[in-house]
Amino acid sequence: MVPKHSWGFDYNRLKWFYVRKYHAARATNPISLIYDRQSINIAIHVRRGEVRADSQSSSKYLANSYYTQVASLIISQIVKSHCPVLSMGVYIFSQDPAANLVSICDELHRVWKSVTSSARCDQTNTTMQCLIPDLQDTETFHHLVMSDFLILSESGFSKMAAQASYTTLSIGPDTITLEAPPVGMIMVDAKTYQFKEHNEAKSSIDIWTHLVYHRIVGAV
Repeated sequence: MVPKHSWGFDYNRLKWFYVRKYHAARATNPISLIYDRQSINIAIHVRRGEVRADSQSSSKYLANSYYTQVASLIISQIVKSHCPVLSMGVYIFSQDPAANLVSICDELHRVWKSVTSSARCDQTNTTMQCLIPDLQDTETFHHLVMSDFLILSESGFSKMAAQASYTTLSIGPDTITLEAPPVGMIMVDAKTYQFKEHNEAKSSIDIWTHLVYHRIVGAV
């Protein structure tokens, strides 16, 4: 049974109406992607702006360590299950200045080198880049929608992107309220930064990486 809001309309039907409208609009008015479609693309939405650790909205604040840890778990699982992997791109989208986010990229490069070395991947054929693009809101939203993996923040912006996407596996903190996106949702403990259902999360990442890999190979 589909829950209805008290003001009388079917929220679920309305949501899918707008999702279909969004994708129809992109078919006639496309937005260019900076993604390399020969890579596995991970999008990270870091909510900042009015949300700060010392603000009234501090309950929605997630430290850089949250994003770093969750991305590290995803990267590690992809490499362990699909070595050698093709190239990987990590894209951090945020209102925060790039200088405040570069530490995330630095740590993810360290993790990448460590896990590819441990898995004995041929590092001459596996590369990872981490970028912090400066895009308009509409461009940012579309990149979240079109990513292969999306790490959500405590933000309606990234939650809307997750629910509008048919191509991304979403990963977010267990403090958010979100109906399962089309592909699926992995929940992360907002205190420990670990997957809530560890084995199920690893299995979901493995399956989705396998499908993304075949998309890449098929596009070559």
